[in-house]
Amino acid sequence: MLDSLNFIGFGVFGGTQMFSPEKLCDFINQIQEEGYKVVDGFAFPFDSPRNIISNSEEIVDRVLNSCRENYSTISEHFWKYPFEFIYSINSEDAPGWTLSTPVDTLIGVNRDLGEHNSLEFLKILRKTLEYYPIYYGCGFSDEAPDISSVDLDTNFEVAEVCEINFYSSTYIEEHLDREHLLSAPAWCVEELANGVLLIPSLRAIYTDDPDSLDTVNQHLGWA
Repeated sequence: MLDSLNFIGFGVFGGTQMFSPEKLCDFINQIQEEGYKVVDGFAFPFDSPRNIISNSEEIVDRVLNSCRENYSTISEHFWKYPFEFIYSINSEDAPGWTLSTPVDTLIGVNRDLGEHNSLEFLKILRKTLEYYPIYYGCGFSDEAPDISSVDLDTNFEVAEVCEINFYSSTYIEEHLDREHLLSAPAWCVEELANGVLLIPSLRAIYTDDPDSLDTVNQHLGWA
């Protein structure tokens, strides 16, 4: 297992203009409405961070400065006990974004928060997918899918199921049978406004559950 759970969104619809300072600030506001605090790096100490950024003007300045410097990657940390995550955008060649959280945070110090924090991660993921629509996305804490050989500027296909999977309506039209996808034997097959979220099992997000991934891979003809 890797040291973090990562969901990578590829091919943001709308291109780099989707990452304007105004849009990013609005997204941050929406996450704050969910009870999250913006923190300067990882929350420390975790149960009562001293590095919370509570001044809204300071948050806006951080975003504007990052965009003004033309950083190719911009990241913000969010915390709400007992969970924290990082949202990062990549505005270079093939625009995309990443949600990530350390595995130690995901499962908790006493290893009893895996289910709770996985559900929290998925809650934030749904909101991000709605706000920053993508062509394809995958979440993994073990082994990333092999996409090294695909051209992310074209209508690529990834014939492999990960712990968390998102297929846009465009992706499905080009590569999948929608009804067959929706009938997958998975813990979650959810139709969103702009695609389908497929999760073989909740357990697979925070611990090993290879059988659930194998079952869905076989159903989709990828095993």
